Amino acid sequence: MLCTHLHFDHVGWNTRLIDGKWVPTFPQARYSLGVVKCSTGSICATTGGYHHLDHLVDSIDPILAAGLEEYIDPDFRLTDEISLISTPGHTPGHVSVLIESRGARAVITGDLMHSPIQIAIPATEARFDMDKPQAARTRCDFVQRFCDSDTLVIGTHFPEPTAGLIVRDGTAWKLQV
Repeated sequence: MLCTHLHFDHVGWNTRLIDGKWVPTFPQARYSLGVVKCSTGSICATTGGYHHLDHLVDSIDPILAAGLEEYIDPDFRLTDEISLISTPGHTPGHVSVLIESRGARAVITGDLMHSPIQIAIPATEARFDMDKPQAARTRCDFVQRFCDSDTLVIGTHFPEPTAGLIVRDGTAWKLQV
């Protein structure tokens, strides 16, 4: 299991409630966490007041208690076909997922972007990013990296259609579906 970051909508499925107790959904799986660890060894889960973290108690703590966590570096390679790209700013340690197989490439954004509009104006700061300037720089780098390539961009939160190619549009960019 891979968690691009620790917001509820990305980790809520990690566990399920059984007889009043939160337990790992997949008790024999490893849960790969692209997160920043503090010097104490625990997860650095500060948000600067932007997001509550109450869900960590039911979505992450049971994983840690069961010893199923695997802390991964932002450039971790899961398989020959699947690797991670560091996309910091939305949260510390945030990653996107790069898939390469049979000469084709796709990238799943995680919360790097929430709308295709952010492709057109990637330098605009977004409300829910914890480090707004870093997130804007990361989006700009991402758009430049994948612009006019054959890499399919899959926006985790994009409305349908959720995937397309980043192409130039005058002095900006757009998602071509």
